Amino acid sequence: MNESRTTYPDEYLDYWADVFNDMDLASKGYTIEQFLRDPHGTLDRYHNGDRPLLPAQQAVADRLLAEELAADDARAHEDHVALTRAHEQKLEQRGARCSGGRWIEPLHHSAYPRKPLQRIKAPQAPINPAPAATGADD
Repeated sequence: MNESRTTYPDEYLDYWADVFNDMDLASKGYTIEQFLRDPHGTLDRYHNGDRPLLPAQQAVADRLLAEELAADDARAHEDHVALTRAHEQKLEQRGARCSGGRWIEPLHHSAYPRKPLQRIKAPQAPINPAPAATGADD
């Protein structure tokens, strides 16, 4: 397992390194790295008579913690996927579509509504046309 290296401020390191050395915690099985990660917890365990974990026990504890964190990450990912799908369904219900990975929503203009379409009526021929007047009857 990869151990991450943590950088501590000089004041923090000076103070807690002095406490670690004054209490001679190294001879009792504690490491400075363990102590600096959680100095108050380490001192509580020391005063309660708890001993540090053996290397094999620490490896199991680290593995269990990593598995728990991985399970939490998997649950968080599943929740994210479910929320994303729900959001996409809402967008699709509103008429949006996905194009090239981007969602395009239809525009809804309400400030200037469209005028109703006016139909132009074509002139109609009369239904009963009057007989045309001819000049021959005069």
